Order: sequence, then C-alpha cells, then structure tokens
Amino acid sequence: MQLKRLEMNGFKSFAEKVAVDFVPGITAVVGPNGSGKSNVTEAIRWVLGEQSAKALRGGKMSDIIFSGSDTRAAINIAEVTLVFDNEDGFLPDDHTEVSVTRRVYRNGDSEFEINQQPCRLKDIVELFMDSGLGRESFSIVSQGKIDSILNSKPTDRRLIFEEAAGVLKYKSRKKQAEAKLLETDENLNRVQDILFELQDQVEPLEIQAAIAKDYLAQKETLETFEVGVLADEIQTLTQATDKTTVALHQWQAKLSESKAKADTLLKQWQAKKTLFAEVTTEADTVQEQLVETTRLLERANGQCEVLKERALHGQANDSEVVEQLEAVTAVLATANNQLAEQQQLYDTLLAKVILMRQSVQQLQNFVDGKVEWTPAKIERLKNDYIDLRHEQTTLKNENAFMTKQHEQNKHRLDKLRSENAAVIENRAAATAQQAEKQALLGEQTTAIEQKRAQYEQLTNTLHTAEAAAAQADSQLYKAYEMRQHAKAKHDTLVDLENDYAGYYQGVKMLLKERHRFGGLVGAVAEQVTIPSQYETAIDIALGASAQHLIVENEQTAREGIAYLKANHLGRATFLPITTIKPRIMPQDLKQRLVQHEGFIGIGSELVTIDARYQVIVGNLLGQVIIASDLINANQLAKLINHRFRIVTLEGDVVNPGGSMTGGAMKQNKAPLLGRKSEIASLAAKLVQMEAVISQLEQKVTALKAEVTATRDQREALRSEGERLNYEVKRIEEDIAATQTAMSRINENMHIFDFDVKELVDENASLISKMAANEAKMAEMTTTLASQESAIEQATQSQNMADEQRAEHVQRLTDQKTELAVSEEKLTQAKNKLAEMKQLIATHEAKAEQLQEKLTFIHSQQTEHASTSEQLEETRDRLQTEMNAVQATSDKLKAKRIRVEKQLGEVASTREYQLNEVATHEKQYNEALMSLERDQNERTYRLNALKENYDLTLADALARPALQLPIEEAKKKSASD
Repeated sequence: MQLKRLEMNGFKSFAEKVAVDFVPGITAVVGPNGSGKSNVTEAIRWVLGEQSAKALRGGKMSDIIFSGSDTRAAINIAEVTLVFDNEDGFLPDDHTEVSVTRRVYRNGDSEFEINQQPCRLKDIVELFMDSGLGRESFSIVSQGKIDSILNSKPTDRRLIFEEAAGVLKYKSRKKQAEAKLLETDENLNRVQDILFELQDQVEPLEIQAAIAKDYLAQKETLETFEVGVLADEIQTLTQATDKTTVALHQWQAKLSESKAKADTLLKQWQAKKTLFAEVTTEADTVQEQLVETTRLLERANGQCEVLKERALHGQANDSEVVEQLEAVTAVLATANNQLAEQQQLYDTLLAKVILMRQSVQQLQNFVDGKVEWTPAKIERLKNDYIDLRHEQTTLKNENAFMTKQHEQNKHRLDKLRSENAAVIENRAAATAQQAEKQALLGEQTTAIEQKRAQYEQLTNTLHTAEAAAAQADSQLYKAYEMRQHAKAKHDTLVDLENDYAGYYQGVKMLLKERHRFGGLVGAVAEQVTIPSQYETAIDIALGASAQHLIVENEQTAREGIAYLKANHLGRATFLPITTIKPRIMPQDLKQRLVQHEGFIGIGSELVTIDARYQVIVGNLLGQVIIASDLINANQLAKLINHRFRIVTLEGDVVNPGGSMTGGAMKQNKAPLLGRKSEIASLAAKLVQMEAVISQLEQKVTALKAEVTATRDQREALRSEGERLNYEVKRIEEDIAATQTAMSRINENMHIFDFDVKELVDENASLISKMAANEAKMAEMTTTLASQESAIEQATQSQNMADEQRAEHVQRLTDQKTELAVSEEKLTQAKNKLAEMKQLIATHEAKAEQLQEKLTFIHSQQTEHASTSEQLEETRDRLQTEMNAVQATSDKLKAKRIRVEKQLGEVASTREYQLNEVATHEKQYNEALMSLERDQNERTYRLNALKENYDLTLADALARPALQLPIEEAKKKSASD
C-alpha cells in the first residue's frame, strides 16, 4: 500500500481545487509560516476520520470551510479525497486503487465515500484500523506530538504500542463481542421472566382460543351473509343511483330549459319595458308638440279673424271715402261749369261797362267843360256815393253770409269736437282695456310657461319614477326568484332532516322511533353546533362518529341494540353519557401548540354542545388538533412527535405515526353536520328575504302610486294648460277686436283731424275776409261822408246851371244810371265769380284730402292682404302639422296600449315560468338529495366491506353466491 494522491477543495486556505501527487521517495512541503503547510496534514487527518474540531485548530467543524478573503467570496462546502495504491491488497478492499472522500457543508451536514460510494464514518475507521493510518495512529506526527508521547502515562503509551503492533483492531472486536454477549444474557433473563409470567395464562388462553375458533367459524359464516347482503344492497343502490342520476339529468335539463325560457322572458319583459318607456316618452313629446301646434294654430286663426275684420272695416271706409270723393268730384264739375258761365257773363258785363264809361266820360267832359259843377259831376258824385253804398251793402251782406258760415262751421266744429271727445274717451277706455287685456295675457302666458315648466318637470319626474319603479319591479322579481330558490332548498333540507337522510339505516330507524327510548338524546351531528369555517375540518375529524347516538346510560344503549336486532334494522354505535370519558390533550403539548402560528384549536373547543354532553365531544374531539393548512399540520405533528391526529381546515389529515390522508372532496355532498346550521341559516335568510320582499313590494306599490299620481298631476296640468291656452286665445281675440276698434277710432280721428283742419282753415279765412271787409266798410263810411258833402256843394252849384247844360246832364245822368246798373251787375258777377272760385278751391282741397285718405286706406288694405296671405299660409302649414302630429299621437297611443298589453302578457307568462322553474328546481333538489342519500348509503356499505372485510365490490361479487334468499340472509345477518 502506498499513498498516491491528495485532493483538497474548499478546505481551509485551499479555496481552489488542489491535488498533491506522492511519488516514490520522500515528498516535502516547504513554505514560510502561514502558507498552509499544516493544512495539508490536517486535511489527511480529517479525511481519515478526525472528529475533533479542536485538533484541527478550529472551534466547530464548519471552521474548516474556506471563509473568504478580500478578493474571493466564501464557499459553502469543504471536500478532501485521499487516494491509495492497493495493488498489494494491504487494505481489505478488492480495488487496486482505493479513494476515501469526506465532505462537510456549512449547515453542518457531512458525507463520506469509499471509491465514490456513500458509506459511514465507521466504515472508514475500520478500513484503516491496524494499517498504521488510523486517526489515532502515529503515521502523522505533528509539532509537540513526540513530547506528549514521552510525557504520557503508561496506559496511554500502551495504546500507542498496541496501535503500532496492530492488535488494536482485535481488542476493539473483543469489546464489541463482550457487549453483545452481555446484551444476550439480559435478553435471556427477560425471556425467562416472560415464560414464567405466561405459564399462568396458558389454560385461560386455551379456553379463549377455543372460543376464538368458534367465533372465527361463526364470524366466517356471518361474513358470508353480510358480504352477500352488502353486495346485493350495493348493487340495488347502484341501480337506484343510476336511475336517480338519469332522472337528475332529466330534471337538470328541464330546469336549464325553464331557466333559459325564464331568462328569455326576462329579456323580453325588459325589452317591452324599455319599449313602453320609449313609447311613453315619445307620446309625451308628440303630445307637447300637438299642444304647442294647436296653440300656434289658434293664435294664427285669431290673427286671421282680426285681419278679416280690419279688411271689412277698411272696405267700408274705402266705400265711404270713395262716395264722398265722387260727390265732391261731381260738385266740382258742376261748380266749374257754373264758373265758366259766370266768367262769360262777367266778361260781357265788363265790356259793356267799359263802353258805357267811355260814353259817360265824353258827356262828362262836355259838361265839365261848361261849368264847374255840372249836373253830371253831381250825378257822378251821387253815383259814386251809390256805388259805395252798394259796395258797402255788398260787404255787409258778404259779412253776414260769412258770419253765418262761420257760425255753421263753429257749430259743426263743436259737434266734431264733441264726437271726437267721445271717440277719445272710447279710445282711452279701449286703451285701458287693451292694457288690462295685455296684462292679463302676460299673466296667462306666464302661467302657461309655469305650467309648461311644471309639466316638463313632472314629465322628468314621471320618467325617473317609472325607471325607479321598473328597477324596483325587476329587483322584486329577482327577490321572488331568490326566495323561491331558497325556500325550495330549505324545504328540501327540512324534508331530508325530517327523514334523517344520509344517516345509516340503524341510526335512522332509531332516530325516527326515538319516542320509544326515553334516554335517547340523538345523533352527535344533531347536537353539536359548528362555526361554518370549521365544518369541513370537524366533519372529517368526526367521520362516522357524527352518526353515533348519544344516550343517557348503558340501559338505553342495550334497548336500542335489542330493537335493531329484533327488527333486523342494521347497526348503530351508542355513546352512554354515564360511561364515556373525555380525552384530554396534555397541557404541556397544548402550550407548545398554541405558540405555533398554524394552530387553530382543539376540536372539542371549536364546537358548541349542551354542557351535559360535553364529555361526548371531549371523547370524540378532545385529542384532535385543527390546523390551518397541511404544511402547518406537518410542523405541528413533528412538534408533538406524531402522537395525535391533526386535521386541516381543508379536510387533510395527518394521522398518529405520520401517515397522511387528503385529496379532493365531492362538492355536491351535503354533510350531516352542516345541514342543521344550513337550515337555520336558510330560515333566517328567508325571514330576511320576506322583510326585503315586503319592503320591495311597499316600494313598488309606492313607486307605482307615485307614477299614477304624477301622471294624474301631469294630466291635470295638461288640462289646465289647454284651458289657459283657450283663455289666451280668447284674450288674444279680445285684444285683436280691441285693436280693430282702436284702428277704426284712429282712422276716425284721422278723418276728424282732416275735417277740423278744414273747418279751422275755413273759419280763419272767413275771419280774415270779414276783418278786411270791416276795414273796407269803415273806409267806405268815411268816403261816403265826404261824398255826401261834395254832393251837397255840387247840388247848390247845379241850381245855377242853364237848360242846355241840363239837357246834357240829363243824358249824362241817364247813361250814368245805366252805367251804375251795369257796374252793379258787374260787381255782383265778380263777387259771385270769387265765391265760386273759393268754393271750388275748398272742394278741391277736400277732394285732395279724401284722395290722401283713400291712398292711406289702400296701402293698409294692401298690407293687410299681404299679412293675411302669410297668415293663411302659416295657418295651413300649422293645420297640416297638427294633423300629422295628431295622427302620430294617435298611433303612439295605440302603440302604447298595445305594448302595455304585451308587457302584461309577458309579465304573466314570466311569472308562470318562474313558478315552473321553482317546481323544477325543487324536483331537481329532491332528486339530488335522493342521489346523495343513495350514494352515501352505497359509500357506507362499500366502506363497511373495505373496513370490516378488506374487500372490494368486485371481490364480494366474485365470492360464491348465497344459498339462501336475500331476505332470509338479511334476517340471519341481523340476528347474528
């Protein structure tokens, strides 16, 4: 044997893998202090089995792992391999090359290998024992080792020589053999004690063995009957389960179909509800348009009537003015003809007067040439005097005529002013009435606007209330569905509870006949109350114990067993209160469990039961630990050394000894423990649902009443609005009539202004002419006085004239007289001509005024005609729009009635469908519960086969068939 190679990796200062080959001869390792020379020998010592960290210059074994430096991080493993050449077979190993490996991890774990195969430290020690390379050998001599050998005690030194001599291995084997012999002697002594103990038990055991053999024989017979009965019952239950499954699928299909129909009807109902709301909104909008169009049409009709009244009045005025204008034109024509005739007469008289004046002037010249005051001069003075008198008389007559005319005009002006005062008073009254009507119209218009705003507000409120009512109605139907579902489930669970579904046959029959047994309290599942979060865990923890029957004493238990045997009703387990003792968790273990975060509690402390029966819960759950999850359950199991059963909230189990049970659970299984609480929960939920439904019904009733009241209010507002529109129309007609009357009054006042102006101008002209005439008459009076004096002087001179002069004077006088007559006629013709011209001018002015008035009336008629045409077009358009809107409104009302009827039909159909869904759901639940009951019964019998006989159904059916009918086998099985 020869040391061949040393490999180090992570050992102390050897961070990298280092291999040292040992060739024949001497191998020396040289280096300064601290370079790691000693680490090589310590590596050899460690791989050969050194267990002392102190011997390796460390505090603990992990100190030999490279701990890092400034340039290199620490590592987590140290490994050393030592390779030997074993061609000479010195080592007890078949390989020609033997390698020994040792590893240590920073967490303290160690590994050992011989030729890359895992081994024990003991194997390595035995390999090198008596080879001179053991851990206690002196093949490796360190500093101070020789001094320790020299100074050691004789006994210690003997060990060194024994090692060197190679006898240490045999001494070690001797010690092991002696220890085994001593242990064997102790075992023999114990066996003798046991034999002595068992000698007294031989005879009783022989008796018991005989009884046991008889029991086994009867048990085998009973097993045959029970296995056959169980197999038959399982087959029967399997068939029932298959039938129930088919029925369940059928009911499920019917339920799905009913729910689909109900959902379809719900969508139809919602669609009809939405359509009804839309049609109602559209109908309300169209109704508002109809009201507005009707109001506009009535207003246009009123305006048309006013314009027609004005047109008729304008035509009457036009006819009157035309008649007056024709009359004035006719008077002007007659006056112009008379003026032409008068002008011709005046021209003839003027020519005659001129000739006569020439003749008189000639005679006057002749007479004036003879004497100073000839009769002609005197006559001329008289004639002048007469002419002045005539002119003065004419002026007086003209003034008298003008005074009369002025008085007539004054009377006429007073009459016109009196009539105009009445007209003004009427116009003031009409204006006041118009203002009053306008104010009333404003009030009514404001009231209409307020009513319209209230109508719109009520419409919005109605829409909101209808939406709220529809939502509440939908919520009510959903509440009805939820209540129906909950009630069906509650009734099914109550039926199952009353029928004790899910209980074993024997337990069920005893519970149904509990009145026969005074001391029968009930099943454990009936008596305990479990919080919902712990139901799964407690259900798994109790298992079949949930169906154990609590009884007051053992006598009641015996009576129950006797009853089951007598009636062949199966088996049951009884828990007499007088004998059952609680199982208690040791306090020290409980304190350790409480400190763990995954600990939930002890099973008996998590459930509630009557204080009298607390011992039962303590017996069943007193040593059952509830954990939060499986990981924590494993940790708790280690904490208590797997002494007690641990159940998680999900139903996984860690059994005493360390075995684990878990997996998926059936989701549709209704555990017995949770059924009572679920019934109570559903009952409370039903009470709450009834309260909610009552509130929803009240809410729906209130909302529907609010909708009806709002509709009535809106209808009342609409009627009030129509009444107000009618009042507005009547007021507008009154205002139009008043405006027509005021227009007529204004026209009459305009005519009055024309007439008054005409009369005032005429009176002014008359007053001016009369004043001129008065002045002229005063001048004439002075002239007449001077002429009277001149005539008197001329008359005196005339008395002195001769007969010749008298003859010429006579002729002059005759001509002057004739001239005076002609001039008088000429003056009268001139005055009449002036009067006629003035009359014509007056009539022409009046004709011009009448023509202006006629033009004004024609312009108003043209304007009224244009406005009337526009109003007629507007009225026709509004009438067409109103007819269209009325037709649309009628269609929408009919559509609303139709949709409302359809909505009621859909609601009725949907309610019927919901009842059908509830019926199918109840039947489905009953089928489901029946299926679960059959499955539980089948599972119970399969478990009985497995637990009692370790058989599967196939194994049971493979056995020979029973020689007895199944009913007789059941009786024998029950009696045995």
